[in-house]
Amino acid sequence: MNTVAAQGIAPASPWFNRHFNMNPATFDFEIGVPVAQPVTAAGRVRPSELPVVIAHAT
Repeated sequence: MNTVAAQGIAPASPWFNRHFNMNPATFDFEIGVPVAQPVTAAGRVRPSELPVVIAHAT
């Protein structure tokens, strides 16, 4: 959140967690902060995008 704020960018909605691996030996995850403009990589912060998901009614 400090990196986003330092770049003059405000979160567009609440942050979220994306879990890759959870077991007693490893807890691998990333924290996402939705933003309306690009974020420049800094330190451990890396910009990324989630794939578009279209929900179908059944």
